[in-house]
Formats: sequence, structure tokens, C-alpha cells
Amino acid sequence: MAGAPLPLVGCRVLDATDELGVYATRLLVELGAEVVRLEPLAGDPLRRYPPFADADGRVSLYHLHFNAGKRSLTLDLTRPAAHGWLNRLLTTCHALVESGPVHGLLSTRIGLTAMRAARPDLVVVSVTPFGLHGPYRERTGGDLVVAAHSGLLWLNGRPDGPPHRPGGEQAAHMAGLLAANATLLGLFHQRRTGQGCHLDVPATFAASLATLQTANANYVTWHGRIPARRGMGLPPFRHIFPAADGWVALTALPGQWPNLVRLLCDHAAAADLADPAYRDDAYRYERSEHITAVIEAFTSRYPKQYLFKVAQEAGVACAPVNTAADLAADPFLHGRGWFRPVWHADLGRVLRYPGPPFRLGNPGGAGAALHPAPGQGADNRAVWVDELGMDAATFATLCATEVR
Repeated sequence: MAGAPLPLVGCRVLDATDELGVYATRLLVELGAEVVRLEPLAGDPLRRYPPFADADGRVSLYHLHFNAGKRSLTLDLTRPAAHGWLNRLLTTCHALVESGPVHGLLSTRIGLTAMRAARPDLVVVSVTPFGLHGPYRERTGGDLVVAAHSGLLWLNGRPDGPPHRPGGEQAAHMAGLLAANATLLGLFHQRRTGQGCHLDVPATFAASLATLQTANANYVTWHGRIPARRGMGLPPFRHIFPAADGWVALTALPGQWPNLVRLLCDHAAAADLADPAYRDDAYRYERSEHITAVIEAFTSRYPKQYLFKVAQEAGVACAPVNTAADLAADPFLHGRGWFRPVWHADLGRVLRYPGPPFRLGNPGGAGAALHPAPGQGADNRAVWVDELGMDAATFATLCATEVR
């Protein structure tokens, strides 16, 4: 229903995440939560992650994207006096989302028992590289290490080459998605029972879902072989083909074979593929290299957007391999209002932000209204002093930032 409140309005979440968990709290913002990011006095390290919006490297686009819509507090947790103030803050929070190595987690440093004493029904979501329990619990790593351990690297690249890293920090994004869902489950449990809970989200497990529990298990079932790197695809059924101006992904599934043949015939490009013998799946599979060559000869003659249009109209699964620039101009994304303009006074310009991976049931339900990522400690006075009653001397000692 248009205008309906977002589901997490009124819910405060304390954000103590690094790269493995920061996407989770960004998604909670989109669901209406008030997300309060806790930073050390020297500032959140993610503020220094490239790429940058300015020439001198002061404004991190990584930070702007993942922390948009959040609030920012600083606190010097190296001082024991700060622990009591943190627990006072936790009394106002419904959930804590934390990530990093086990020894660096907020719940490890402060103590889960102390947190529970402050807020008995607190939901704690802990994202670590290898989980809170088990033989690897003390091991560390970020997106690349998790992608390697989970098998994602092994499956990316050409069959005769080394493993390749997937673009876009896929392992960290998978961990963030799983952690956001874990938080929602915890909040549901909290509202249903009045009790807190602690959810353990190993990032490597989240990434392993893509390699062990989805299509790759089916690969063994269907083909009787353990999956490995497949380069440009699995001919002739799933493949990436050259276009006149780039590349297209084209899936000639068995049920779409007649559609593909008609498409090729319409462009005088079918060669011998219209022969009835090719209707047999096994026959096609044995001649996969020839089929790939025929399709490639067809696709290389036309622009990728044309191929996208005519293939889809013919009932053949196909899409352009879009560049970042293609996506920025994509009429599909613009038509759904996915990009959202946000004015940045410090930059003197508008930046367009990608939206959430969901729509809340109506044309206007693309997520929360966004404001830019907060300045370091931007909400210190409003929360520590005005809301929680911190005195001026304590504020100067525990919260004064080193970098503004």
C-alpha cells in the first residue's frame, strides 16, 4: 500500500561492522531502521576505502554508498569508562550487528553478558570470516579470503587458467544479505517472545551457499562431474558470445531450441542447425563446439542491444553483458526508479545511489528516503548528551573525534 510505513520504523540498530557486514546494515536502513554506526575516534576505516568522489581522496564512495542513511557516533572503547556508556546506548537498541574477526567483535571486547544485562532482549548478529565456533574460529580474512575458502574463486576463470576473483566483493555481499536476514529473524523472535538471541553468521558459509547448495550440486546430478571453471560458459546451453559492440549472454536451453533455430533462420544464420537431427539433446551436446561457432558467427554481426531485443522476442533467453556505464543508463533500472539522487553539500553535487534489491509491494516502495552518509561523529551530541545525558567533561574525553 502506497504510503505505508516501512517494516522496521521505530527499530534502532547499532552498527559495528566492517566490510563483511556493512551491507547488512545498509539493507536495514532501506527497511526503515534507525542504524547508528559506532566509530573509533580516528574514524571508520571504511571512510578511507577507494574509489573516491574527489581528486584528493577525502571522500570515499565506498563509505558513502554503504553508510548512506545511517547515523554516526564515536566512542573511545580503549577507556573502561566508555563501556558503561556503550551499554547505556544498547538499552535503546533493538539489535546489534557486528562483523570482523572473533577477537575484534564488540561482543567479545565488551562481553555479551554485560550487553545482556543492559538489554536482556537484545538481538546480536555476529558476522565473522569462519564463525564463532569450530576449528577456524580464530582465523581472519576479508572478501578475498572468504571467496577463496568458499570455492567462489575456483569456479571463476577459464578452464586452463588460474582462479579469478569475482568482481564487486561478492562474498561480502552474500554475507551481508545473510546477516540482514538473520537480523530480521532475530527481531521477529524478539517481538514474538520478548527474548533476545545471538545469531552466528560465518561469511564463508554464506558464500559457500553459491558453490555447494545451489546449481553446483545440480551439476553433479545432471552431468556426473564435479564443477570446475567453465570460462565463457557451458556450451551449447549457457554461453557468453561476442557481439558487434561487446558481449551477450545467451542461454539455448533444450526447451528453447526451436526458438533459437527460428531466430537464426530469420537472420540467415542457421547453417545446418535446422536439421531435425539437432532436436535431440544428446545429438546437440555431441556437436556443442559446432553449435557454439554458428551462434557466435550470428551474434558477432549485431549490437548487443539488438540481440537482446530480437532474442527475447523470439523466446530465447538472452541479455547484454552490461558495463557499469550501460547500467547507469539502463532504461529498465531508470523505469523502476532504482537510482536515487542524493544531494551532497560537501561535494556541491548530486550523486545517484543504487536502490535496494527489493520493492515493498508498490511503485513507490523502493526503500527508505536516503540522506548522505553522516560525517564522523555527526550525531554525538544528539545521542550521547541530549538523549543519554553524558556530561561535558566525559563527552570531551570519550567522544571527541581526532579527525573531523
